[in-house]
Amino acid sequence: MFQRDLLESQQVWNTHSIRKSAITVLPCSKPILLYSTPELFGYEHYMCPVDHLDIDVCEADNKLEDDIRCDRDVYEISTILMEENDIQQPSDPYEATTLYIWLRTEIKHLL
Repeated sequence: MFQRDLLESQQVWNTHSIRKSAITVLPCSKPILLYSTPELFGYEHYMCPVDHLDIDVCEADNKLEDDIRCDRDVYEISTILMEENDIQQPSDPYEATTLYIWLRTEIKHLL
């Protein structure tokens, strides 16, 4: 859900051009060009090459045993509360925020 929104935002962002401004001395062009070829605009490329083996090791070290992205107890309590109150998984960021606030309030009351 969030990844799709990020990719959509990236595509929209990279289709527009940053225009010249009389107020600032920033370069003008498409954001993707400014990011990928800063030397064309008089800037330095600060990207650092990373070995793919290092990425694999990092991913292996941080791989979750399952799809649970939080404390297991919080997940179980949240699942129970959602089932008891007939609440479905959120389908967009706004529903996710509303659900988070509701779950947080409910769990605080249980403590």
